[in-house]
Amino acid sequence: MRRGEFPNNRNGNIRGVYLDLDDADNQFSVAVNNALLPHWKEFAAALEQFTPAIYLLPDNFESRFLFYFVQLNLDAMMLIKEALIGKPFQNMSFTNNDFGNGAPLGMSVEAILDIVESNKHLRKLEIDRNR
Repeated sequence: MRRGEFPNNRNGNIRGVYLDLDDADNQFSVAVNNALLPHWKEFAAALEQFTPAIYLLPDNFESRFLFYFVQLNLDAMMLIKEALIGKPFQNMSFTNNDFGNGAPLGMSVEAILDIVESNKHLRKLEIDRNR
């Protein structure tokens, strides 16, 4: 992502950021979230620089951001939200990020709505099981 490159072709003409932590170890603890916060900061900083790469995609490609089974504390969620504000992704998915029982959030519905309102390029949005 630092070089503006998209992942390998997984879904036809869709390229973008695909973050799926479904098979990751439990991220519920405060200690784990604190340990991961510097990495979320680095990821958010990379996302903030990502717009030029999106505009380099051929016309027949669609840009996508997928957030799947990601557990974030409030600080990390706000970093990712701010990094996604105004990003021209055409397809966004925030799925299965609500773990309930006081567990850390993924992306709150309020944060997702802020991101969507800032994106005039969005064509498809998938939201399922978020707080």
